[in-house]
Amino acid sequence: RPVRSGKNRKTGRDIQEIVLKPVSNDAFSSISNLLMHSGKRSIKIILALIVAAFVDDLEGRRIDSQARPIVVFEDIESRLHPTILLNVWNIIDLMPVQKIVTTNSGDLLSAVALGDIRRMRNLVSGVDCRFIDEKKFNSDELRRIAFHIRINRPMSLFARVWIFVEGETEIWLLNEFASILGIGLQAEGIRLVEYAQCGAGPLIKLANQLGISWHLLADGDEAGVKYAKSAGSGDATENVTLLPSVDIEHFLYDFGFADVYRQNCGVSNTRNLSRNKIIDMAIRRRSKPGMALAVVDEARRRGKRSIPKLFQRILLKARSDANNRH
Repeated sequence: RPVRSGKNRKTGRDIQEIVLKPVSNDAFSSISNLLMHSGKRSIKIILALIVAAFVDDLEGRRIDSQARPIVVFEDIESRLHPTILLNVWNIIDLMPVQKIVTTNSGDLLSAVALGDIRRMRNLVSGVDCRFIDEKKFNSDELRRIAFHIRINRPMSLFARVWIFVEGETEIWLLNEFASILGIGLQAEGIRLVEYAQCGAGPLIKLANQLGISWHLLADGDEAGVKYAKSAGSGDATENVTLLPSVDIEHFLYDFGFADVYRQNCGVSNTRNLSRNKIIDMAIRRRSKPGMALAVVDEARRRGKRSIPKLFQRILLKARSDANNRH
């Protein structure tokens, strides 16, 4: 990353900088300021160790006044509490040298400018390096990415595959259905990402730039069709699945779990009740996520064959894509 001089460092942050670097060390304008205002002895010790290592590596060589050394910090989060890690990053970020930092920390990624992030992936033919072109996102998209991914789900940036789902209900279902199928989503590098509040468009653009495979699951209603169109198609494709029902609850009712809704609607005799009425009563009584948990509880009792084929296809494809992303 480029050198940033403490003398030229501007005070305060504008909107652009806030969305590109959600976690800020702006409270400290220089290393000296950080040391004066930090009551933590550990911060001063860490800085002393960094300086000592740097001086020792010079082995008496002189550095030209115009030179800008490149310092590599490898996995700086190792054995550090997250709070200490961000304090260490404050020191590193303020150092007037070029830095290369490797990390597996989502918290640290949120403190780095978006354009400075590089995602590395080993391939048989070499190393694939991806970066984010900020110019291809408008200000609203950058804000949504900052909030929904970098602040709330920073570890998802390390995933191999994203499965986009509308909300909490789908997350409970897919996470537990995957477990029943013997697929550990996080262990496979697969992340479930909610998109209803953010919109699928900016997240898909981000995934494509970072080389993350993705799949979008949407309801079969008008809103779901719009989400599918924002992903590039209004019909089910290799990367987009539209439910053949108006929403996830009606899909589950129609594909094997009607009895779960009948049992949870609070009425002993449901013979004269319509499907819509039964679903509405069950949701009012247990909530949508509560009914999702009731469904997965029944699915565990029945076994793998009870999981709708549509979900099996999505999860098995996600695992296949994740394995191909090694």
